[in-house]
Amino acid sequence: MKGDWVRNDLGEDQQIVEIREDLVMLAYNDLYDYDEIEPIQLTEEILKKNGFSKINGFYRKTVDEGYDSWIIEVDGLEMGFGYLDIEHTCDDIGQGGIDHLKIRYVHELQHAFKICRLSCGLVI
Repeated sequence: MKGDWVRNDLGEDQQIVEIREDLVMLAYNDLYDYDEIEPIQLTEEILKKNGFSKINGFYRKTVDEGYDSWIIEVDGLEMGFGYLDIEHTCDDIGQGGIDHLKIRYVHELQHAFKICRLSCGLVI
């Protein structure tokens, strides 16, 4: 998906700029075959760079956007994957979110943010 973070065959982390039928354009207008890019593993380091704090074994971040408030939690990354919970409240009234979604890669976290209409850009 456009905007997703991936790793190219040189080990460089870049965002997808354009998706073509048989190629992917990454930042700096570099073109790659699909087999020359791979997903980026979601790590403790990436979560911490993006404002998550480790609390009682899970990673937590709160985002306030006016009347909307989001609590984002990732649990269990030690196994190479984790579980994502996103709780949304609006004017202090629960509005739902995502409950216990298995997550392994950075782009999966990006997609969850997009689904919830969160404007949290990720830093890699």
